[in-house]
Amino acid sequence: MVYIVPASPIKSVIHFNKDMDTFIKSIEPNTLRFGNYQPIRDGGYYEYKSEFSVEITKEGLICYRENWRQRDSTSEVKGDIMIDTSMIMLFQILRYAKKIYEKIGFYGNVIIGAEIYGTENKVLFTTPNRMLSEEYSTTAKSVLVNQRFSYSEFENIYHATYTIIEILLRSFKLVLDEKVLSEWISTLMTTVKE
Repeated sequence: MVYIVPASPIKSVIHFNKDMDTFIKSIEPNTLRFGNYQPIRDGGYYEYKSEFSVEITKEGLICYRENWRQRDSTSEVKGDIMIDTSMIMLFQILRYAKKIYEKIGFYGNVIIGAEIYGTENKVLFTTPNRMLSEEYSTTAKSVLVNQRFSYSEFENIYHATYTIIEILLRSFKLVLDEKVLSEWISTLMTTVKE
């Protein structure tokens, strides 16, 4: 799960109406499957076969959930965590949130969180051309990140993605050289089309 939320929501920041519903649907990330958008009172919600969902609330929360157990894994061991896919998904949902915040004129501090449950004894892996030199796993039952960003830090989606992914990798005891991680993320970001 990834969520982005204003750091100090004190009022409704997103006003749902036909124009906003149309806008939200029109900017749907092309590599994330959101399913059918169903406007609901004081928010919006997408769901796809209990595998993926996105929730948007009037307070500005934008939350993407993916059920790893419900979909087929490309790993040899079902349920292991593919870092490349996670980076692209994070980048896509942050860019989606940024477009919504720009539309409503919100430029305050945000909190970006990432929560992965069921990580105990799960292995990190990558695409074949960027294989990890050894297996990295965690004994933790979950990995949680909760990081505050100024809007200017959040606005630089590359920087925000880098920061969250770096914290997640450290949770798995994987600490990449800053240059290696930067090149890795940069290469992945070029594969994500607008």
